[in-house]
Amino acid sequence: MSSELTASESAAGWYVVRALTSAEWTPAILAALEHGPLHYTELFHRASSLHVAEQWRPRHEHLYESTLTRTLKQLTDDNVITRHEEAGAFPPSVSYSLTDAARDLLSALEPLVRWVDDHTELIEQARLRRLDSASGHE
Repeated sequence: MSSELTASESAAGWYVVRALTSAEWTPAILAALEHGPLHYTELFHRASSLHVAEQWRPRHEHLYESTLTRTLKQLTDDNVITRHEEAGAFPPSVSYSLTDAARDLLSALEPLVRWVDDHTELIEQARLRRLDSASGHE
């Protein structure tokens, strides 16, 4: 039995990963949690402060609490992150952490991140072409 993926399996895998990580702030949230659990406020500040090259920033440059809450709920429902609530704590103490599957995903994405670093010129040219095309300057 071959371990090679068929083209169909490969394409399906890309779509699944994209669906799980497509929310605007998901990459920043996953990166913020990469080194361990964080309480909501810590996660908010860490994800908000992650440097992203200006041309690739999310549409909404500022992370809002409502966006973080919605994204955390989605990632928790998808079993990408885990929500931990300390029983009996007042005020309630909630922290978030990556699941083992999310850690595996981040490890699998490392070669892709290195590819991006190695091909910045190609990526910038593609970005500019898309901007020109969107503005009608083909």
